[in-house]
Amino acid sequence: MRKFAAALLPAVCLLAGFAGTASATPASARSHFYSVPSLPWAKVVDRCIGGAECGGTGNRLYFTLDRPAYLSRLEVRANDDVAQRHNAVLRVYVDGDLAGQQDVKQAGSTLSYPLYRFGGQVVLESVSTDGGTEETQVGGVRLR
Repeated sequence: MRKFAAALLPAVCLLAGFAGTASATPASARSHFYSVPSLPWAKVVDRCIGGAECGGTGNRLYFTLDRPAYLSRLEVRANDDVAQRHNAVLRVYVDGDLAGQQDVKQAGSTLSYPLYRFGGQVVLESVSTDGGTEETQVGGVRLR
């Protein structure tokens, strides 16, 4: 029943005019990698990360710059309207160091992370407020 509901949800959302707010990404999903040729850079990613519904803790988004640069800000359009629980926190790492974390709203919002550092790779990871894993639907990313 759960798989059927997960497959049906995107179609219902599309018919209701909520395209891109839900994902039927299978639990076997893997991390996704993006190349960033220069800054500023923006990309519609439309990926679900974290949690049992979206691939678990190993499922992250990686953004690798062609060469390290000064990163001033990361903006992420995301929502926590994926599974039954809604307590996701989106963490941002720059070159392996935690650069920030913010709660993800169920209805969605644009999360803004001040970075102010040089770096070559930015990673997004979705975790739960209680330390476990939690799903987050990432719609778009802007890096400058």
